[in-house]
Amino acid sequence: MQYQFTLSELMEKMAPQYEKDKILIRECMVGLTLYAAQHAANDPSSPKIAEMRSLVEQLAGYWGLDKGSEEKLQNDFLRPFDNVIGFVPAGASLEDEIGKHRAATVRGLHCYGMEMVFCQGIDCRDDILAMRDLMNEIARAWDFESQPLDDMARKLEAEVKRLDMDAQVNKQLAEYAASEDFKWDCAALKNDYECRKLTPPDDAAVRAEVLKSAKETIRFRLECEANGHQFVDHTDGENGRGTVVCEQCGDSWNYQW
Repeated sequence: MQYQFTLSELMEKMAPQYEKDKILIRECMVGLTLYAAQHAANDPSSPKIAEMRSLVEQLAGYWGLDKGSEEKLQNDFLRPFDNVIGFVPAGASLEDEIGKHRAATVRGLHCYGMEMVFCQGIDCRDDILAMRDLMNEIARAWDFESQPLDDMARKLEAEVKRLDMDAQVNKQLAEYAASEDFKWDCAALKNDYECRKLTPPDDAAVRAEVLKSAKETIRFRLECEANGHQFVDHTDGENGRGTVVCEQCGDSWNYQW
């Protein structure tokens, strides 16, 4: 079984799913238009109308549905949106149309959120959470709350937590790499090779090995902190001092009285 692909091979394999995603996003945009129309029917000045219009424009651009053309964007997406909003009767019920698109609407928002996770990462953290919040908001408004929806929302939350963790790890790793401790640890590793009668690797390889170990340690400690340390207090009453140590990750601090 082949697990490695060239970029062109990978793009070729992803193309069918990408086309399916674009179909889903188009249907999601119809749902967002209906959601805006629902607000317009009750309150023509609702800020949700502009919010949904902006999101429709954003989705068209992100998924290349507008082909990079302002004219196509206006003709295919924004003008139809404006026409629906402009002609929806006051107090109109859109339940029949909403029923056809509600599943695709929340699935499309989830799809967009996951795309931002993998393509933009931590830079789109707030936008990813905004997709989660909008999914839940629309589901409540359309009486579409369900276990699959909860699972999709939790998936986005979990990915944001992972992105946050990665950012913290990278920040602390960069600080460590600029510290004297890093230099000492590199020297200690080279000394360890020599003590074992082994030829030390070159400096770049030593630094890479130390950073790899440090990254694993930092991640483990941060995950332990997030999940709750298992601290044990080792008290030396005779000398008026003690050490608190986490039995899981080894994080510790000293105290005295």
